Amino acid sequence: MLPCTVEWRPCSELDDATRRAHFHDAARLAAQSQFPWLGLGRSALSRGDRATARANFEEAAARAPRDRTARSELARICFLMGDLEAAAREQEQIAKLPQLAPEMPDPILQSIDQLKRRSQTCRPG
Repeated sequence: MLPCTVEWRPCSELDDATRRAHFHDAARLAAQSQFPWLGLGRSALSRGDRATARANFEEAAARAPRDRTARSELARICFLMGDLEAAAREQEQIAKLPQLAPEMPDPILQSIDQLKRRSQTCRPG
């Protein structure tokens, strides 16, 4: 087995062609994932290529129909392209998605809130 070295860098530090190549590799390796397609769509949008961005966001939404981010990006690009009917359809689909789970309660913040309430009811007098 050959040793493997991985160099991690934020996508923002890569040039657009390298970033797109990595997203295409990721799309090939994780065929069911919407995330590479979101990256490709955002990259295309940053270059001003709205048609490619829309196609990529459509791919992302097709791979994860219940993903709010994919649907939101698709609605946004449809709106930017002037396709208001498609944007409205996507917004309707987003509205039908189940609400995100509420945040887990933080026991420390709950304790602080309890102390505040107690201090307000137990005033020395």
